[in-house]
Amino acid sequence: MKKKQKNILSISTAGLVLALVFGGLGYYIANNQYSTNQSVLPSASQSVSTERPVISSPTPKSTRVSNVFDVTTAKVGDKVAGMTITAIGPWSEELYEETLPYNAKVQFTGQETISGTITSIDPFNSPLGGYEMKVDPVFSSIIPRIASASRRSDGSYLHLRGNLVGKEFVGPYGSEWRATIVIDDYLIEQAETEVSDSADLIKVVSKTRI
Repeated sequence: MKKKQKNILSISTAGLVLALVFGGLGYYIANNQYSTNQSVLPSASQSVSTERPVISSPTPKSTRVSNVFDVTTAKVGDKVAGMTITAIGPWSEELYEETLPYNAKVQFTGQETISGTITSIDPFNSPLGGYEMKVDPVFSSIIPRIASASRRSDGSYLHLRGNLVGKEFVGPYGSEWRATIVIDDYLIEQAETEVSDSADLIKVVSKTRI
């Protein structure tokens, strides 16, 4: 009888030990999992941002510098509307007492493509003669212009130079053409006399007799 009681006591003790072991193991696993989740998930006081990062667009830059310049402060080497000043000074120091800007002559280098209406002018009716282009307004705004320019030196009228002019535009005086051309060596002349801005004709892109 006593032996049977010992066996029952041993079994009960073993069961109690196993219960304590498995109970402690379960508590450890549950507690460790909770700690792991706490390290991954944000706390209630933290906010999770769902906004996408803002990517700033590059600021567009102007492709052309202003075509208007102050002839009294400009100097050789300055760039104006894509052209470079190669010479600057009074149109005539002997004939006129006025100085810059009303008595001015500015030479540029640099090619430009422009469009407008070209007219063949009789030299007996005009001291300038030759071929004159009335430049379209959209293009006259990209040709260098003195800030206090007169009408004849504001980029709206252009006297064409060079042998190519007479070869490309053949017709009696008064003939007109709509044309797109390439010019170079642009020259501004401003004085109280019959002068006009001028440029070398480099290429004729298109032309139509009107």
